[in-house]
Amino acid sequence: MNKKLYTLGCIALGADERLLWLMADPHVRLVDIRCSRRSCFHSAYRSDVLEGYYGYRYLHMPELSDKNCCVRSLPIVLEDPSIGLLDVLFWVDRGYPVCLLCVCAQVQFCCRLVVADLLVQLCPALQVIHL
Repeated sequence: MNKKLYTLGCIALGADERLLWLMADPHVRLVDIRCSRRSCFHSAYRSDVLEGYYGYRYLHMPELSDKNCCVRSLPIVLEDPSIGLLDVLFWVDRGYPVCLLCVCAQVQFCCRLVVADLLVQLCPALQVIHL
């Protein structure tokens, strides 16, 4: 079984097109790991809008957000990865591609990279694609 994890920052250039392309597959689960369900940058990324577009395929998991997201000088510390990681693996283990959605444009400075690395430790067969 091919296990795929995508990551996407909603303020990255081309994020809208990448998300539409990815979510065209009805099996993809969109896991929002932002601490807030709002978007100051783009109204299309408010949780109510994403839920309206994708229904049950949209999941908000603040357990995987960065406690220090407001203070960039502090290291990334996830809220409660023990719960969130298992929830993501639930879908991955059943063959559903998952997309982690966060705000950051660059994955190397984002909690979604930390989450992806932890998921690969738990599931080495997981293929990670940073969009």
